[in-house]
Amino acid sequence: YHNFHVRQFRQLAGESRSNMSTALFAHSVVVTLSLLQVSPSFGSTSSSSCSLPFCLNNTGNDGVVLFNFSGVPSSNDCCSRCTTLSGCTTFVYHEQGHHAGGNCKLLKSLGRTHYSEGALLCTSTKPNPPSPPPPPVTPPPIGPINPPLGYQPNIVLIMTDDQDVELGGLEPMPKLQKLIGDAGVSMKHWYVNTPVCCPSRTETLSGRYHHNIRDRNGPEWNRFNCGDEAVGKPHLCGCMRVNASADFEAHTYATYLQAAGYHTGYFGKYLNPPAMDPYCHNAGLRVPGWDEFLGMCTTAYYNIPWVTSQGLLNHTGNSPAEYSTAIVGNATVAFIRKAAASYHASRIPFFVSAATRAPHAPQTPAPWYAHAFPTVRNRRTPAYDNVGSGHVAWVQDQAPLSAAEAASYDKQFADRWRTLLSVDDLVEAVINELAAANVLNDTFVLYTSDHGYHLGHLRLSPGKQHFYEFDARVPMLLRGPGLPPGSSAPLVAGNVDLAPSFLWLAGVGVPDRMDGRPVLAPLLTGHGTHHGNARTATAAPMSASWRTSYLVEHSGLHSWTTHGRINDCPNNTYRSLRIINASAHTNLLVAELTSTEDFSFATPYGHELYDLDRDPYQLTNLWDNTSTAIRFELLERLQQEWQCKGTTCP
Repeated sequence: YHNFHVRQFRQLAGESRSNMSTALFAHSVVVTLSLLQVSPSFGSTSSSSCSLPFCLNNTGNDGVVLFNFSGVPSSNDCCSRCTTLSGCTTFVYHEQGHHAGGNCKLLKSLGRTHYSEGALLCTSTKPNPPSPPPPPVTPPPIGPINPPLGYQPNIVLIMTDDQDVELGGLEPMPKLQKLIGDAGVSMKHWYVNTPVCCPSRTETLSGRYHHNIRDRNGPEWNRFNCGDEAVGKPHLCGCMRVNASADFEAHTYATYLQAAGYHTGYFGKYLNPPAMDPYCHNAGLRVPGWDEFLGMCTTAYYNIPWVTSQGLLNHTGNSPAEYSTAIVGNATVAFIRKAAASYHASRIPFFVSAATRAPHAPQTPAPWYAHAFPTVRNRRTPAYDNVGSGHVAWVQDQAPLSAAEAASYDKQFADRWRTLLSVDDLVEAVINELAAANVLNDTFVLYTSDHGYHLGHLRLSPGKQHFYEFDARVPMLLRGPGLPPGSSAPLVAGNVDLAPSFLWLAGVGVPDRMDGRPVLAPLLTGHGTHHGNARTATAAPMSASWRTSYLVEHSGLHSWTTHGRINDCPNNTYRSLRIINASAHTNLLVAELTSTEDFSFATPYGHELYDLDRDPYQLTNLWDNTSTAIRFELLERLQQEWQCKGTTCP
C-alpha cells in the first residue's frame, strides 16, 4: 500500500471485515469507505533534575537503586519486577513520554519524597470493575429559539490533537488553507485555556474555564502522579484533574444543540481515559447529547476499540483501510450525506465533529504517506535547544539536546506532518460532501486543535502543557455564511468560546454557567457582548466590549519525562494571561507558577513576563526588571480573570 495516496473518500464496493459489525458507524449498514488511490511517488540522552518540591529528580538520588529498567509498559509491570527481586522494598515508576512505557526503578530504600508504591500493595492482577454509570441526563432548558441568521445553520467542527501554529503545523495542509482559510476567516490570536488533551476538550465541550471544572472533591485530586490512566483503571484524577462527571456531560454544547432541534454526530477522539471509562465496557451506555457517536476508547492509529451510538464496542484492526483518520473521515462524510438529506426534507439542522488522533504521538502516518517530506526537519527557532534566561529553575536547568535527541525530534516532526496530510484529505472530503449535498452555503465549518506542541524548544521534551506560545496558541480557521473570504480577525479568543458560539448560531441563549463568549457574533455583525442578548441588534461595538486577554491555566499532572528530560511536573501548575491590545501597543504574556497542592496560589514560587513584540520566542523573562506597580497591576488582573465564573468572565 505504500504506492497509494489519499486523494478522496470513495466507497470500496464489496469490501468487508469480520471484526466490524453493522453498529460500527451507528447506521443500519456498514459504511466501508477508504482513502486509497494511486499517485506519484514522493520525490545521546541527557538527564535533568528538578530541584523544586514534588518534581522527580532523575539523577539517581531516588534512594538505593537496585535496578533501573527502561521501556516498562506500566506500573503494574514495574511492581511485578519488584516482587520477584530479593531486597526490593519499593519501586518508582516514571512514565516516559506519553503512552511510551516508562522507567522502572527498583529500590532498596527511598531517599527522596515523591510518589511511589510499595510492592506488597500492587500484586493483584484482577481487572478493575467498570465505573458506575452516571445518572440519566435531563436535557437542559433552552428557552425561546431565535437564530441570528433567521435560520439554524449546520455546523461542522474538525479538531486535531497536538497541532501547533508556531512551528509550522499548518504548512503541510494546502487544502485546508484553500477550502477554509481562503474561503473564510483565520483567527490571529486563538488560544486554549489548558494546553493538554482531556482538560482542553472538556473546556471546549462545556464552554467553561479549567478553574471552574477542576476536580477538587475526590480524595486524591492533588495526588502526585495524575495522568492518562487506561480504561479499566480506577478514577484517580478524573480527566487529568478535570471533573468530567454527569453534570459536565449534561451541559455540553451537544445537549443544548440537541434540545434545540439539531441532529448531532461525533466521530473520533472525545475524551481521554479514564473519562471514557463508563462508556467503554460494552454496556449500552450512550454519551449524552449525541445522536450518532463513534468514540475512541484508546487513542491510537490502528487496533482501536470504538464505542458506538448504542454504547456498544466495535474493534478495528491494522489494515490500511482501518487507519483511524480514515475511519473518522469516512464516518463524518457518511453522517453529512444522511443529515443533509434530512436538512433538505425537513429543515433539521445538523452538527458534526470530526476529531482526529493526528498528529499526536506516536504520529503514525498512513502507509501511502509514509515517505512524504523526506528532507523536512524540526523547526530550529531561536527557542530550539535554548532556555534563554530567567525561566523557572526546572526549565532553566534543562540540559542541551544531544545529537540523538535532535535526530529523534526531526523524525517526529516529519511524521507529524505526514499524519496531517490525511487530515488535509479529510478536510477536502468534508467540503466536497457539503458541496455535493448542496448545504455548503448553509454550513459553518471550523478547524482547530486541542492545543499546540513543542519538540526540544526551551529544551523541553516533546509535549505540550505550557503557557508558552508553542503550546497555548492553536489554529482556528472558519468559513460560513456571512464570513468574509480570505480575511483574518484580531480578536483574542479561544476554545471556551466555541460552545457559546454554537449556541448563539442555533438561536439558544448562552447559559450563565458558560464562561466563554460567542465569538461569531462580532465576526458576523461587528458587535459582541457576553450572554443572552449577544444576538441582538443593540450589542455594543466590538472595540468597546471584546476582551483583550485570554486566560491559560494548568494543574501539573506528574513528572512527564522522556529519557530524563522533563516536560511536565506538579510544579508546572500555573495561571497565565495573554494580553493583546493593539490600540495600547501591548503584547504580553504573564504567568504565575505554584505546586499542584497550592492551587489557590497562596505560595507561588515563580513568575514570568514576556514582551512578545520584542521577544516573540519568550527567551528573556522581564519579571525581575519590571516595576512593582506594573507587577501588581498584572497580578491583580490575572487574579480577577482566574476567579471569574460565567457572566463575570471578560
